[in-house]
Amino acid sequence: MNDKKTSTLPVTAFDPVSAEAEVGGMPAESDKTTLLFFAILGVAIVALIGVFFTLPQWVDSAKPAATAAVQTPVEASTTRPSPTDIRVNNTQAASERSPFSEAQAARERRAAQEVLQIVLEAQESLQSLGVELWAASQYEAAVEQALTGDVAYRDRDFVSATEIYQSVADQLLAIEQQLPKEISERLKSLVAAIERGDANTATALSAELALMAPDRADIANALARALHVSAINALLAEAEQYTDSADPKAALELLEKAADLDPEHQRVAGLLKNAAQAVNDFEFARAMSRGFDALEQSLFDEAKDAFRRASRLKPGSESPSLALSELETAETISRLNRLKAQGERAEAAEDWQTALTAYQAALTLDASILFASTGIARVEPIAVAEEDLTQIVENGSRLIDPNVLAAAEISLAEARAISDAGPQFAALLKDAEATVALASTPQAVTLISDGLTNVVIMRVSKLPAFTETTVMLRPGQYQAMGSRDGFVDVLVPFKVVAGKSITVDVRCLQAIGV
Repeated sequence: MNDKKTSTLPVTAFDPVSAEAEVGGMPAESDKTTLLFFAILGVAIVALIGVFFTLPQWVDSAKPAATAAVQTPVEASTTRPSPTDIRVNNTQAASERSPFSEAQAARERRAAQEVLQIVLEAQESLQSLGVELWAASQYEAAVEQALTGDVAYRDRDFVSATEIYQSVADQLLAIEQQLPKEISERLKSLVAAIERGDANTATALSAELALMAPDRADIANALARALHVSAINALLAEAEQYTDSADPKAALELLEKAADLDPEHQRVAGLLKNAAQAVNDFEFARAMSRGFDALEQSLFDEAKDAFRRASRLKPGSESPSLALSELETAETISRLNRLKAQGERAEAAEDWQTALTAYQAALTLDASILFASTGIARVEPIAVAEEDLTQIVENGSRLIDPNVLAAAEISLAEARAISDAGPQFAALLKDAEATVALASTPQAVTLISDGLTNVVIMRVSKLPAFTETTVMLRPGQYQAMGSRDGFVDVLVPFKVVAGKSITVDVRCLQAIGV
């Protein structure tokens, strides 16, 4: 950075003047002076014509004298002329110049002025872009050279002045052409300063770029980012403290605020990614810990939820899968233990069907489990026999069917073969035996009719017409159907009870169509 005072090109005045005004070195002040000038000019033209015609006659005779006149001042004087003499001589020389020379000088002067105008415009443009901040030495060198052009201009050496001014214009143009590179380098430096949190450098570069490229959108964006450097530094420092104290969630929240301030901040983005990963790792570890704690307490559903959450947090991790496998094994063992205890309690309570169900469920979980297979072999015959005996006792009326009675007798025989089934089973067996015995002992049933009705005892026998008859039937539910030509059939249900006499009246009394 160059701290030298701003160099501004001192401008040589170049107000345009006419060629006529420069002939005598005096400005044209009035019309009278103008008329006088043209009169003198006319006389001079007439004189030139006279010289043209008379010169050949006297040029030869005058040649020696003229030669002597040119050489004499040079030979006669060995001293350097004073500045006053030079100015007088210049004034005399200017007064002796021809109109053509003056016109040529005026054109050269205008050319110098035009190039100088380009220089001044370039200078103004560069100063508005803060050239002293990024190309001070080159700019000052160009200004110094422009001053030498001013000297030539004041000495009326307009050609040299034009060349010098053109060189200066070229230098200023070259300086201006390097502006994009200077902007690009400072923009890179500004972004780097923002990324490393160098607020002072970012502020200084922002001031330079604001001058160098006031209208570029990318520069405006970088300048806006630079405004948040200090705030982001504070957030990062606080986030680091939470990171050190193993509170990744708090660090993540602060980094998210920093990212909101500058979404393009690469360092913040990297820290944010790391913080998010740290939070994920923290949540993963906590979920696994909760899962194992729940597993230790046999809270399998809670443990399963925790391990599954851990799996979602880290899909590629094997730990949750292994934990779920361990959980499944532990849950299976726990269920088997519960089923075994349930079966044993049911056996002790002579709840054979419940015991059988428990052992069957255990065998479904693990076909090789020994207590389940031996338990089934032990309780299944008792449970089946208990179910058969219960059906005999509760549905004794069905024993009127010979097939049902035969099956009941088989069930009794199988039940009697079971030993040590417990007092409840023995009592049920006794009740079933009594039910079968009653069902197997016929009872006398008196049937009364009108001698005209045909009677059929359903599922037993068909009887001829009678007025009164007696049949032997085992206890149970029966139905007697009476039929007679021209009369409506009748159906009479009755029940035979062991040890009780019963009379049944079966006759058709309602004529058809009446």
